[in-house]
Amino acid sequence: MNLLFATLSEAAANEITRNRDAQGFPENKKAARAGGEVAGKARKDLEQKSGRKVVTSENYLALTQGEKKKQPLTVAATKTSLTRRSVKRAKKK
Repeated sequence: MNLLFATLSEAAANEITRNRDAQGFPENKKAARAGGEVAGKARKDLEQKSGRKVVTSENYLALTQGEKKKQPLTVAATKTSLTRRSVKRAKKK
């Protein structure tokens, strides 16, 4: 269910961005928040009508953002970052 609402939020934000012709960070930030509000309202409506919570302790991610940042990079992630940097440098030349 969480993925469904995350996808709804993203799709709503994209649609709002296109309709408002958002340009620049501040306008896109407002569109992203509006998309999140759409998904938030939909989640609350589902919880009210179904009588069950969408986010529970059973489906909540065990790692918090702070703990994720502390984890070392994997070799694959490092190679991806290096490849992206190489591509950006090559485009600049």
